[in-house]
Amino acid sequence: MHINILGLIQVNNWKPLTFDRITDNLDEPIANILKDISSNLTLKILTKNADSPSNECIVDLKQKLLNMAVDKQPQLLSSSSGRQIKETVQQMINSEEMPPLTNDQQQALQEWLDQIAKEEEEENKRRR
Repeated sequence: MHINILGLIQVNNWKPLTFDRITDNLDEPIANILKDISSNLTLKILTKNADSPSNECIVDLKQKLLNMAVDKQPQLLSSSSGRQIKETVQQMINSEEMPPLTNDQQQALQEWLDQIAKEEEEENKRRR
C-alpha cells in the first residue's frame, strides 16, 4: 500500500506532533517517551501519508469502504449504475495511486455508497 507513512502523536487537546519533534531517538518506545505523563493523558496515534496532501487519509478510507462494499454487496456492481463504476472501483482498490474521478464517476460512486447504506439501514431495522 503506502510506503511513506508519517506517525503523529496527539495528546489530549494538543496539536498532533511528529515523533521527531518529541524525541531525538525515533526508535524509542512510546511508553518510554511518555512515561512521566502517561497517567494523565489520552493518547491518539494518527497516521498520514507523508508524501500526499492531508486528504490522502480520506482517500484511503474511501478505498477501504469501497473494498468492503464490493465484498459485502457484489450484486450492486451488476446493476446498470454499478456497471459504469465497476472499473473505477476496481482501479481504486487495486492501485496505490487513485486516478482522478470525473464528476459523473463521483456522483455514481456516491449514489452507490448511499444505496449500500440505505440497504444496510433497512436490514438493521428488520433485525430489530
